[in-house]
Amino acid sequence: MVSDTGFARCSDEKLFQKWQHLVENFSGRRFTNSRDKLVAFSGVAKPFQQYVKSEYLAGLWRSRLVIDILWVVPRYDTSIFIVSRPILRSHDAYIAPTWSWASHPSAQVACNPPLSQRLWKWSATIDHERTFVDLASEDTTGAVSGGQICIKAPVRTIVV
Repeated sequence: MVSDTGFARCSDEKLFQKWQHLVENFSGRRFTNSRDKLVAFSGVAKPFQQYVKSEYLAGLWRSRLVIDILWVVPRYDTSIFIVSRPILRSHDAYIAPTWSWASHPSAQVACNPPLSQRLWKWSATIDHERTFVDLASEDTTGAVSGGQICIKAPVRTIVV
């Protein structure tokens, strides 16, 4: 369990930076049963939820969903930074929707790629109200059995 000491004094930005750090450190852990990933992380999510005051969606927060879905699995080589998304094989156990960092069985993720800060200013124009998860139990921060994301946004040109 994560101690919530000091969370109340944190700015929203600092709170989410702490969250991202915990996700990055937790995401690469291996479990005997990969379906336990969100159940185990529930002990981290619960203390945050009272301060974040946002709906928890399989490892992400609705209030920051536009930024939180920009997680990547970095693959380093000497000259480039390559990002990839998980590819679920039919024999893999369901862990979370593919838009959640928790969907990748064991890779360590990076939560805040450089592009995310540039997109934050447009986040108010993005509608994701029809996004939901199907809970596997009554625990709102625990395992899920499904989920959907529906994003509606204007198309903008950005220079990377």
